[in-house]
Amino acid sequence: MTDDATIEELLAGWRQGSLRARDELFARLQAQLHSLASGLMSGQSPAHTLGATALVNEACLRLCGERTTLQDRQHLMRLAARSMRQVLVDHARRKGAVKRGAAEARIPLEEVIQDLEERSGPLVDLDRALGRLEHRSPELVEFVELRFFAGLPLEEVARVMGLSSRTAARRWQLAKAFLHEELRP
Repeated sequence: MTDDATIEELLAGWRQGSLRARDELFARLQAQLHSLASGLMSGQSPAHTLGATALVNEACLRLCGERTTLQDRQHLMRLAARSMRQVLVDHARRKGAVKRGAAEARIPLEEVIQDLEERSGPLVDLDRALGRLEHRSPELVEFVELRFFAGLPLEEVARVMGLSSRTAARRWQLAKAFLHEELRP
């Protein structure tokens, strides 16, 4: 049995409530999830209080509530990327709550992209902009989540979302244009 077939079988078992299937599913995907989390955490300060393993664990806990809606491996990975985004943003908000009183300045998109590519930066501002984008186009938000938070290259995002390379490139341009407008100073 192929790995994808095994993953699909474990997903089906988990949807039916099997904790053994859930545990084995996460064990099989642990390396891939940890790789995503490590990429997200690579640009963070060594003093950062959230590590890659903690990020994976928090995201997996959040995914436990999604078991009945999981469709396939790709859907699970998309939800994992979204969960990791939420964990990082929540963590940034908690840390930012300590620094209340600082003026919230908008940051140019180019800086956000550079910071995110280095896996650090204004996650709370980006999250707010993504929330506004979600009202217009949930698909573009998913695209950004896969691109930045899951660290997938454009070609892989196209494959996961079932898009042609040209359509993916156009959606990427749309998402960047929207975020540029939302995050400009």
